[in-house]
Amino acid sequence: MKIFLIAWVLALAAIALPAMTLEQAQASLNQSQGLVLKGRRPLSGKVMGIVDDQLVFRAARAGGTLDYRYDIEEVERIQFPGNDVAYAAQQAMRNSEDAEALMLMKAMFAQRGSYLKYLTPGEHAFFYQYAELEFEQGDPYVAVAAGIALQDAVTDPVLLRKVDDLVLLGHYQLPLKENARELAEKWVAETQGYGPSALGYYVLGQLDFDAEEYDAALWRALRPVTFSSQFPMDYLNYCYALAIASCIELELPEEEQKLRAEMTDRGFSWPKIEVLAAYETSAPTTLKNEPDTP
Repeated sequence: MKIFLIAWVLALAAIALPAMTLEQAQASLNQSQGLVLKGRRPLSGKVMGIVDDQLVFRAARAGGTLDYRYDIEEVERIQFPGNDVAYAAQQAMRNSEDAEALMLMKAMFAQRGSYLKYLTPGEHAFFYQYAELEFEQGDPYVAVAAGIALQDAVTDPVLLRKVDDLVLLGHYQLPLKENARELAEKWVAETQGYGPSALGYYVLGQLDFDAEEYDAALWRALRPVTFSSQFPMDYLNYCYALAIASCIELELPEEEQKLRAEMTDRGFSWPKIEVLAAYETSAPTTLKNEPDTP
């Protein structure tokens, strides 16, 4: 009973915490930083930038400050302040206060975005959440830029696939389609057989669909559908929807109904894609050749 009461009090305290303002966040983020060099003791100060493949670090010395330069190969990690800001952002997301979370995460990315290679895997995952939230609730162009920056830093293959998906989807949905096909073809070339995502096939198929090349779109969409199994695959519902829309355009009602039934059996919902919204429900059957009137 005592444990329950303690947990209840802590939960109430968390709920009662006031929202963090941008000024409070910036004050926390502007505190001293730590620089961890390979085989050396951590230093305290502030990163000033990277110049000519050297990291410039400003530290206190003899009553003033001095800028030190270190080859980037010497740098193991940069320790940034602001864990309280990250916690406040996570709390805001849990409370569905996306605008507050986005504001705080944006401030953190402005602080650390140029030094992603020197952050921890946990920080990379946090900034993927930021890019995802920016894509959905903020500026999609900023989200794609953040994703591209993460691509050069993330080493975890599962997280990297999610980052790649965000960048690819952003190129398709934004006026960046001239690069979307190239990125999608590269994505597909690097994916062998069954994988955790079907996005590359969807983007290529959707580009074909947009060009009214419905046979090609159907073939693209059916590939991950055919090779998928009981394991989860991101964006597989996108491929089902695209295949169904292609069947409608190609006037293949039997295949359409089979795909709809299979999509329902597997528990997939229709994705929120504007160009495919009109195909969510079957159109009423019409006679192609109306009988002659007497």
